[in-house]
Amino acid sequence: TATLISASGAIACSISDSNLGSATTIAKPAVVAAGAVCTVTANAVPAAGAANETFTITIVDSWNGDHATATLTLAHPTGSPGF
Repeated sequence: TATLISASGAIACSISDSNLGSATTIAKPAVVAAGAVCTVTANAVPAAGAANETFTITIVDSWNGDHATATLTLAHPTGSPGF
């Protein structure tokens, strides 16, 4: 869990692919900022036996530039290599 205490209550969120050296097989999750809350929604998980998908979420205080990051790893519920 990434926590960013924002006195302004105004944040911006972004998400990037962290699978260095390999292509993602699912769509990048959607990210939305509302006030001081960042919500990430994934519409899919990797197929059974497929590699995990890893994304980095960056949260930035819009007024003073403080930032935090969190890692989101998506895996098939029955297991994936490396999970």
